[in-house]
Amino acid sequence: YRMLALAAVTALLATLAALPARADERDERAIRALIDQSVQAANSTDPKLMERNLANHDPNGGPFYHPFVMSLATLADVRALVAQVSPQIASHHYQITGPVKIQPGKYVSWAAFTWHAEVTFKDGTNRSFDGRSTITFGRNKEDHPWKITHWHSSLPAAFPLTTSARQGESQQILQIERSAWDAIQNKQPAALGNYFAENASVFNEQQ
Repeated sequence: YRMLALAAVTALLATLAALPARADERDERAIRALIDQSVQAANSTDPKLMERNLANHDPNGGPFYHPFVMSLATLADVRALVAQVSPQIASHHYQITGPVKIQPGKYVSWAAFTWHAEVTFKDGTNRSFDGRSTITFGRNKEDHPWKITHWHSSLPAAFPLTTSARQGESQQILQIERSAWDAIQNKQPAALGNYFAENASVFNEQQ
């Protein structure tokens, strides 16, 4: 009887020990599925895939840090950005370039990975860049589905603008330079008021 009791206790302990591991594995699979759907949306111009990805976000989530714009405080801001940028893109390719690290938790989990993206704009501009993203997932109860509550992505350099946007910026800069030169030529120092930044900083080569 002692041997049977010991065997029963051992089996029970083994079962209990396996439960958290199975829960973690289940949560990790669910999180990977959300990441896969995000990648599918990033590789398509299909509005249905984009909407599915947005629906995977927590309506009360945020902020979200996009690599190309200022921070987006709410999901509504993310939707507005998608609506603004999507019509300008002809095609884009998005690929995860390294292992996806996932840390599952009871109510909060996170994942981190590197990626490579290539974008073709409708004006013919082609851009490619590499970055890194971290995504946070949350839920209110253990039996509730995971939702994306926060993400931030970063690039080693600023987002390269489209050709037409860069040309527009160049024209604005040239106009500022011309106006400054005219002010100097005409001895009108007050006209230089908008030439210098209010909070400018100067760096030497060692900084």
